[in-house]
Amino acid sequence: MEAGTGGLSQETATASRSRLTNDEIETVLPHLIRSSEARHLAAALAFLIRQGNFPAAKRLLEGAAEASSF
Repeated sequence: MEAGTGGLSQETATASRSRLTNDEIETVLPHLIRSSEARHLAAALAFLIRQGNFPAAKRLLEGAAEASSF
């Protein structure tokens, strides 16, 4: 546990304060879609963000970035 965050990591605390609205998610993500794989990634990412699962959303994005760098 980190002191001063009530057990939340700094990243989680920051993500909670900067929560996106559904309208913001639906406005931004379609601009990133260029293929069926990207559409699948965007749908999974939108679901995780709507659920408030920011650590999983971050891992998903990092995995996609890592896979695309090969």
